[in-house]
Amino acid sequence: MKKRMLLFSAIGLLIPFAVGCTKAEPPHQHEYSYSVVEQPNKTIYLTGQDFDPAGITISKSCNGCDERFSINDVQVLDGEDLQVGENEVTIKVEDFTTKISIEVKESYTVACCGDSLTEGHMWPNEAYPNYINDFANHAFNVVNCGRNGISITGYGGSWDNPNDRFQIHNRDNRNLYKQSLDCNPDVVLLFLGTNDATGWANAEPLFEQQYRELIDSYIEKLGAKTKFIMMVSPPTQTPNNFNIPNDKINDYVNPIQRQLGAEYGMEIIDLRELFEAKEEGYASFIRNNDGVHLSKSGAQFVAEQIANVLDQI
Repeated sequence: MKKRMLLFSAIGLLIPFAVGCTKAEPPHQHEYSYSVVEQPNKTIYLTGQDFDPAGITISKSCNGCDERFSINDVQVLDGEDLQVGENEVTIKVEDFTTKISIEVKESYTVACCGDSLTEGHMWPNEAYPNYINDFANHAFNVVNCGRNGISITGYGGSWDNPNDRFQIHNRDNRNLYKQSLDCNPDVVLLFLGTNDATGWANAEPLFEQQYRELIDSYIEKLGAKTKFIMMVSPPTQTPNNFNIPNDKINDYVNPIQRQLGAEYGMEIIDLRELFEAKEEGYASFIRNNDGVHLSKSGAQFVAEQIANVLDQI
């Protein structure tokens, strides 16, 4: 049976206490009101997961004086083994109970937004989005919104044209940005920037600004419930068939990716650090015939890192 949605009251529950207060004139008996002032960090769940109250803040204030408390330790009364169709859980603080709205899904939808490292270049069947569910504990609906040669600014890549940047690209009637919105994603994975390094002389003054504009537009259109993953571009081999400069990625693109990921509170998967930390080297992760694109084992490694993050969202 579908549960009735409840709205939070600004007044909350009044609870009288026997101890008098002399802070206000005339002296009075404390009567407290409670209200939810901060919602939980997570409100969308997969079936079988338990509700996580982290982030909830309750305000407890006396109606007759300025005494006020913030409470973060709440009791969850009915949030275990959530199932599709459940849309609220009950929390309790002292003698105050209220409902928190949630959504329970069979699977999350993940929009993988990127360039040829996402689409798979000449090997789309071996692109990392195809392998995410092989490593995840839950099934995800993964949508590949990658396009060979695309970039944040339009510079670099296949077209070297600011009118072909990711957010407005519309070749072959395929608008990647619109595609990523139309799938109504729960998670947006951003894996863009490698191609911008090739045209960095033109891309540099625009890259951070236009990446920020893309993120802001996703937040505006999809809402605060959407989670984001920032992929920090991996290294390329030098030389490589596409003249993508590894030093430009390392010195300029990667720091901006990390900065934006941290600023917007995203999950960050730093592929440069992960690749370079491999004791045996990362050559096996990159196709040796071009020096840039992910090999099958590289795509599987990237998919595993993504799955580890998705299982925690």
